[in-house]
Amino acid sequence: DRALISFALITGMRIDAIISLRMKSYDEREKRIDQNPGDGVRTKNSKRILTTFCPIGWEEPKLFFVEWYEHLESKGFGPDDPIFPATLNGFGENSSEYSKDSVGDGFWSGTGSARKIFEKRCLAANVPYYHPHSFRHLIASVMDKLTLTEEQKKAISLNLGHANVGTTFGSYGYGNMT
Repeated sequence: DRALISFALITGMRIDAIISLRMKSYDEREKRIDQNPGDGVRTKNSKRILTTFCPIGWEEPKLFFVEWYEHLESKGFGPDDPIFPATLNGFGENSSEYSKDSVGDGFWSGTGSARKIFEKRCLAANVPYYHPHSFRHLIASVMDKLTLTEEQKKAISLNLGHANVGTTFGSYGYGNMT
């Protein structure tokens, strides 16, 4: 659970793209994620997006994701296997964890189970439910408070899959950029 939530937090990726990522989508050396629809990654408008970990200064979520990725490698997951595989028995009322021991090697068919993870973990932490898309808004909001160059703003925008900086820091960051 924490790897999935951490990954959403540090990348700002859409949940449908996250659950359709393959192991080969992540470049360990470059710390880059290739959201390639040609590899089955479900992005908005089937757009190919190269994503990095957002420079928000939160190292622990990165470590949680890398630990998960390395665990899957140690279990023999190959390039075409999912980074966030479906649970073996589904994610129902009696199951409160998406743990290392409860995963198969198949992809989730939809976002419902992943969203349930976010919902259950918010409930367990006694905080309001923060849906996966809200993490995109959080990243834009955090970055909007920093002093960034135009190039840095463009890089963050592209990281979130936006061609227009105004989309990222206007609609998402709630700023006044156009």
